[in-house]
Amino acid sequence: MSRVLARRGLAVAASASAASAPRVFSPHEALERVRQPKKRRHFPETVEVLLALNLDPKQQNQAMRVVADLPSGTGKATRVAVFTNDSALAKAATDAGADLVGGSDLIAELAAGRKIDFAKTLAGTDAMPVLTKQLGKTLGTQSLMPSKKLGSVLESAGDLAAAVKRAKAGAVELRVDRTGVVRAGVRGRWAVRAGS
Repeated sequence: MSRVLARRGLAVAASASAASAPRVFSPHEALERVRQPKKRRHFPETVEVLLALNLDPKQQNQAMRVVADLPSGTGKATRVAVFTNDSALAKAATDAGADLVGGSDLIAELAAGRKIDFAKTLAGTDAMPVLTKQLGKTLGTQSLMPSKKLGSVLESAGDLAAAVKRAKAGAVELRVDRTGVVRAGVRGRWAVRAGS
């Protein structure tokens, strides 16, 4: 056990000695430093972007919750579930590439204990009353509940298809935490091209 801790300590010491005196990097310089060759890991690394905007989330006019599109995605495949009872919306979602499409039957399966194996949810307005009643607590605690403010509750087939494609491409939800900092994680192997 102590040998593992010693190796970790050496790795941390080596990275700390490679770092110069603390200074502020431009976003481009910071990304280049993250991409420098280092010891290979057995998992895809995550880079977390923190933006200190000096917002007070207790003030209603300073609360921020938006969805942003990343030009090269997050580097991680995203499973998207669509809840709708309308056959036209279901067909549009399936054609757009949604991984899981269903209405009341899918909601009942999830309420009965089916594993939640998706990362994003979208819904038609027709399914929201049932979805809220049966899965509100379950999806809400995992930040998966569709919201009209975030554009994940839709009425038309065209809007739903565009939202599915956007979610699959790697849209990231940004919100201010209670300290006034906005966080976004970009996951995946560093196969992202320089300049993206």
